Amino acid sequence: MFFTSIKSGSINFLLLILFASPCYSQVISSSRFELAVDDGIENPRVASLQKDGILIYKRISDRSKVQLELIKIDTSLHENWRGTIAIDRNLTVSKVETNDHFIFILLNSVLYGGFDLHIIAVNIQTQEYFRYVVRNLIPLKPTEFKASSKAMLIGGYFNDIPVVLHFSLATGTTRLLPGFFNDQGELNQIKTYKDGLIDIVVSAKNAQRKKILWLRSYTQEGDLISSTSLQDPEKNILSGKSIRKPDGTLVVTGSFNSRNQEYSRGIFYAEINPNKEYSIKYYNFSDLENFYKYLKPSREARVKQRISRRKQKGKKIRHSYFLLSHELQHHGNDYLFLGEVYYPRYYYLNTFGYSSRGDRIFDGYRYTHAIIVGFNNKGELLWDNSLEINDIKTFTLVQFVKLAPSTANLGLLYLYENKVRSKIINRDKVVEEKTSNELNSKYDSDTIKEKDTEVSWLEYWYDPYFLAYGIQSIHNSRNERDNS
Repeated sequence: MFFTSIKSGSINFLLLILFASPCYSQVISSSRFELAVDDGIENPRVASLQKDGILIYKRISDRSKVQLELIKIDTSLHENWRGTIAIDRNLTVSKVETNDHFIFILLNSVLYGGFDLHIIAVNIQTQEYFRYVVRNLIPLKPTEFKASSKAMLIGGYFNDIPVVLHFSLATGTTRLLPGFFNDQGELNQIKTYKDGLIDIVVSAKNAQRKKILWLRSYTQEGDLISSTSLQDPEKNILSGKSIRKPDGTLVVTGSFNSRNQEYSRGIFYAEINPNKEYSIKYYNFSDLENFYKYLKPSREARVKQRISRRKQKGKKIRHSYFLLSHELQHHGNDYLFLGEVYYPRYYYLNTFGYSSRGDRIFDGYRYTHAIIVGFNNKGELLWDNSLEINDIKTFTLVQFVKLAPSTANLGLLYLYENKVRSKIINRDKVVEEKTSNELNSKYDSDTIKEKDTEVSWLEYWYDPYFLAYGIQSIHNSRNERDNS
């Protein structure tokens, strides 16, 4: 687990391991690593290297040069090596990806008109590195960066049109993947497989202005294998993520609505066979047993009673929410969908003192709860569960809740301030209600107050382990830190 902390005006970088074990209904934070960082210098950032460990990286500069500092940490939180790589002053790190014992660092220019992208590939074992220039003729801001066995995939937008670049590591050539650069839309997913296959999901509008999903598959050389549009004349397919079955069938889950193209009314399960034939099953939020658990018990009961009465009268239930769709996982015999429900908040600024409400100012997103839904391999809804989120405010929509699977149980967890909130479930049953566990400090006399953690993130690492990092103030009355 990673952290950045502040002590007596100086900044320290802290690294911890979080072990999540749904089998034993516990979340444990153990080893911790700390690194001093000068005030005013760019904060370190973190990238998972899976079982190879963790990478800490940051951009450092002075009047004469700019360098990228890399620190490799192993799974026991011991530093293996560190070094610097000189980079152009106009470059900044955009994304980091790892594949086959290599670290791939994507850099883009901060200057207008600097369209070319740069990749630094570092051998984790030897520290040898290589530089690549990704020739690019359009102003692309990268949002996705994935590594396949022979190429790097760089996804982003040009004039709200999703674009995916294919960069061959063998030839150093760049090509725009076929099927893109046509219509405005949203890039939902770039997924690579060990055999080199590439699957990409894009949300867009069809000729009837209905939201649909485009699912395209490519070879590792970037050649288009298949292209399928997942659509329904009566529904808007808002977003989706896919996973591939051994026989080549694509399983897709995400959100939908009948009319509104912004709110979600529920989730869908679809399968696309190798012949591009597909079927879709829809489930309204009102079909989920635990969707309304985030409400107070009395209000949950009233909502469910109202739903029951409308169903008995044969009336439609039109509950709609903002839903952020996340990864689709295969767990045992089930397929798991994970999503987070949120809403934007605004306040009104009355500048001139009149009685009108004035300008509406965006005040971030609030998350209410996460939902997890289990399907069988026929797309039938088997069970659902949820985790209440009552303390997160963010100005960027990102995934907070993560899954910690085991053979039987599942852990739902997220990090806020200095505590890990977690809930252990077994399908629709609750094994352990939501708990809150503080992260371990390095010294017993360390004090971390509730508001001392300014930024914190929780990320997948490998197996049952997670990484967390952020900015945190630490107080130590015994001066143990000064003497260490």
